[in-house]
Amino acid sequence: MKNFTALFILSIGILATEAGVAQAAIVTRTFSNLVLDATQPGGGKYNLDLDLNGTTDFTFENFYSNDPAFILGFAQTKVPFGSNNGVVIDFQDNSGFPPARLLNAGAVVGPASLFSNSNDTVNLYSSDPFIGPTGNFGGKRGFLGLRFVSGGQLLYGFADIAVNDLNSAKPFDLTIFSASYETIAGQGAVVAVPEPATGVILLLGILGAALVHRTRKRTSPI
Repeated sequence: MKNFTALFILSIGILATEAGVAQAAIVTRTFSNLVLDATQPGGGKYNLDLDLNGTTDFTFENFYSNDPAFILGFAQTKVPFGSNNGVVIDFQDNSGFPPARLLNAGAVVGPASLFSNSNDTVNLYSSDPFIGPTGNFGGKRGFLGLRFVSGGQLLYGFADIAVNDLNSAKPFDLTIFSASYETIAGQGAVVAVPEPATGVILLLGILGAALVHRTRKRTSPI
């Protein structure tokens, strides 16, 4: 696995409530050169700690063998066994290997989404001599819906990933571009491409408004 650096982007929105003003936020981690090499000994593996609390939330794995007698490859993800974490899937069956759903921008990941179980290994893309290629991410870039527990609260998010197909120069290599989550417990996350500039501008606007309010309060006559 190549070296990578993580950058943190905080996009902040305002949610008005009768009790006052609450802040909603999508937290995004973007990665540079986070590519899992499927041909390295034992395959590639990356443990994603989405909220940086010291525990693994999702594990990404891939492998490829081009042995003419048995060509095999896969890219997959799973969650800690017994956890309430999950990945958005197309359907649930008894195979324990459900297909991950490829989401597009604008999709909502939330309570109504269908998630994998903690004992599932979710198929991003795989191929073997018996059934051939399966999975929605082969040769494509798209979003993977996520659900995980942080601080006892259920949060929703998504990861921007791509998997090379069987006919590429580097079959089954898995790239993770970014991972995001909504910080308000139980609230669905709207899938979107990270836009750092928008978040920074909005944050500065909020801080500026707070400063103006504080200044007016100090200068108001008693």
